Amino acid sequence: MNWDSNSAIVDRGYDVHSSSATTSPSTYADTAALERLYLSLGDREGPFAGPSGRKALRARFATHGQQGARWLIARMESERSDDTLRPAAELLAHIADKRVWQIAADKLLDAAERADLRSYSETLLRALAAAATNSSDHVGSNVVRKLAAHQDAALRELTLRLAAALPSHDALLDLFDQDADPDVKDTLIEVREELNSRPQ
Repeated sequence: MNWDSNSAIVDRGYDVHSSSATTSPSTYADTAALERLYLSLGDREGPFAGPSGRKALRARFATHGQQGARWLIARMESERSDDTLRPAAELLAHIADKRVWQIAADKLLDAAERADLRSYSETLLRALAAAATNSSDHVGSNVVRKLAAHQDAALRELTLRLAAALPSHDALLDLFDQDADPDVKDTLIEVREELNSRPQ
């Protein structure tokens, strides 16, 4: 672990004073604490295992505010384990605010065009869908419009499921009801059936 001239922890080579600090893991005194919490994601034993443990971990992570949420978005980019990415998506859904969702959307759209970041983009899509509220509706809608016809089938399906989860889902799904390719049509039908089966 290295230290800068201000005695702030400099971890993983990121500089909190740089212009990219909002989209790179934050480098400040709590970075080490965030990393310890992050490494507990997906634990099957210990204080953060199970539903009550995950709830406690989310509460601890939330004490770091939106800087912690931005750190999480960037930290997930180098993660390759689905066992960590899935609970990370759940965590992000609980702690991010409107501004952070915009950062997540920008990262998501960039990652969607890179095969080596496919798991990362899928994770951010799941997080957006899990947090589908009015605060993330505009950002989520923009992502849907750009990715619903993506060439990757898994991304396409997750995108349409994001559309179904958002408050504006009816209008969004209607966008892809006309002239959609067969794969999009099949997924649309499945998503619509799932929507119609939900309790009103």
